[in-house]
Formats: sequence, C-alpha cells, structure tokens
Amino acid sequence: MRWFWIAAVVALAGCHNSAPPPQASASSPLSAVCDEAAKKAQKCGGIANLACPAGMACVDDPCDSCDPAKGGRDCGGICVAR
Repeated sequence: MRWFWIAAVVALAGCHNSAPPPQASASSPLSAVCDEAAKKAQKCGGIANLACPAGMACVDDPCDSCDPAKGGRDCGGICVAR
C-alpha cells in the first residue's frame, strides 16, 4: 500500500504544468473582472491541466482568489477566444 501512495504522488507531480496560465489582456473578449460571462466560461488549467477547445486560450479566472503571479501554481482558468 505504501508504494501505491508513493507512485500516486510521483505521477501527480509529473503531470503538473509549472507554467501559470496567461493573464487576460486588454484585447481579450473577457476582462479581468468577475462578471456573468466569466462565471459561465468553460474552465481550464488548474491542477487537472484542463485544455481549452481549438481557437481558445486559457486565462486566469478572475472569479477566484488564486493568483498565479503570487505563487498560485495550480490556479484554474477560463477559456477565451484568441
């Protein structure tokens, strides 16, 4: 049983994407404000490293308190059009 937990920790550590999701920009369809569009947007990134559909980019979710610029390596994001 001990080996199972060690293998699980190693597997999860290997799957982690250490690059934080990019920040929303002024040209992004969604601003860095938590509005209805941001609340309804498809989720991405995070510890599960969820991908966005083709033609979309993952940006930091303005509706959560996680900040990738301040040590939040596993912050979730939202998908926005490129």
